[in-house]
Amino acid sequence: TLASAIAPFEVYEVNLTSIKSTWCNQTENQLHRLLSYISTKKDAIVFIDEVDSFVGQCNRGDTHRAPLLTEFLRWADGLSACISTNLTVICATNCIKNCDPAFLSRCSRKIELRPPSEAL
Repeated sequence: TLASAIAPFEVYEVNLTSIKSTWCNQTENQLHRLLSYISTKKDAIVFIDEVDSFVGQCNRGDTHRAPLLTEFLRWADGLSACISTNLTVICATNCIKNCDPAFLSRCSRKIELRPPSEAL
């Protein structure tokens, strides 16, 4: 069963609403602390829902999204150097076309799940 397959792993759910702050730079700092903490775990599954809220394409003058994207990409780059950990990151989005190309290039696999009405 799925429960027994993930039993030895710690599971973390990350979403922007859980770390978002109204104070300048606090959202990026909280994201950094959370991702740094997760990186210390040896056996973990990280589920990031609505990942496009972190790694959406930055438009000119978009001062709020760029620091989150930068922090997330730094973390992703660091993960590839941590071969000794068994860390699986699963990202979900309904708008993959809104994700930044730099983020998409760091994804080892992309799986499209269509809504049940389209799958038939």
